[in-house]
Amino acid sequence: MMTCFACGDVLTGCPEVFLGADDAEILELVVAHAAQDHGITDPPPGFADQVLAATAPVSDYVAGVLLSGGDRHVHVLPGRRDAARTVRAPGYDVGLLRSVFDDAPVAVAVTAVDGHFLHVNQALCDLLGMPAATLAGLALDDVLAPAQVAQARQAREQMLAERQHRHQGEFDVVRSDGRTVPVELTCALVLRSDGEPEHVVCHLQDITARRADHRRLAEAAQYDPLTGLPNRAYFFEQLEQALFRRDLSSGTVVVLFCDLDRFKAINDTYGHQVGDEVLVEFAARLLATTRRGDLAARLAGDEFVVLFEHGSRLNPDRLIRRIQREMAAPFAVAGLELPVRVSIGAAVADRPGSTASELLRLADEAMYTAKPRDRG
Repeated sequence: MMTCFACGDVLTGCPEVFLGADDAEILELVVAHAAQDHGITDPPPGFADQVLAATAPVSDYVAGVLLSGGDRHVHVLPGRRDAARTVRAPGYDVGLLRSVFDDAPVAVAVTAVDGHFLHVNQALCDLLGMPAATLAGLALDDVLAPAQVAQARQAREQMLAERQHRHQGEFDVVRSDGRTVPVELTCALVLRSDGEPEHVVCHLQDITARRADHRRLAEAAQYDPLTGLPNRAYFFEQLEQALFRRDLSSGTVVVLFCDLDRFKAINDTYGHQVGDEVLVEFAARLLATTRRGDLAARLAGDEFVVLFEHGSRLNPDRLIRRIQREMAAPFAVAGLELPVRVSIGAAVADRPGSTASELLRLADEAMYTAKPRDRG
């Protein structure tokens, strides 16, 4: 995005404004302008910092022109490499600036310092599903999710009090149809020549797709893509929390380690696609044995675990029998009726001090002890 600098923000009364590709380009031209038009051949310490602090996105300047009437001299800089081709445009076309504002693809609003809308563009009207005439009687707080209004007011008050040039955060806006849309809200404070706040320029970027991407990434990091059950990392995290809660109470935590018997033979005989379908069916049946608050997860391959807590009367044998009953009927997959048995080992934490790794290791050892004895 191009940036702009109004010389009057540093040297009071100067009508010159520079629009350039970046801050460095503007600084170079402003220094030359200061020498030629103001006689400042040796800029005082801090002059460059003042210039850079006063630069703003072009849309902020457009908003200022809309409010002031545009009586300024504007220099449009075509590029740093050929500053000599600077185009001078005294009395810049306010209609063109208004068109840039109105037709911007991002929702933009100019608000008073109290948040009431002064100017809105079409993209904001489309985002909120409201005409400009309706928004003219509202404030930014009126279109935010009610639970976030206090947070937005606090941020605005801090920006005004500390003269922060810019503030950014994620909020939810509520459309006229009641639908909530997540947005990234960027507010830029525009000051008068005397340093007092004049108005605020707000950009609202719809981040629905970004939120969805983040949610998918989070799920990919915590869930097994084949069965949809939590994965090993998520299970360990929840087991550690369960043990922490157990240490604060007198309850019991039970971990069951489940391993499908002769699963390799299924893969070798019928192929991995059938094997995957068996795992999906097994996960669904395992999930059916859990209560609210229990957790079933897939560790890897044909290894599954179940976490039970919240009770001093948890009986591992009863929990194991519940799972075995659920797995008793043959698995109907790919037109086949496959008998599937599961070996299960249990580990119990009924006193403080157990660790997640220790409990899972004990359940794994118990499962391997049970497997060669009776395949179950």
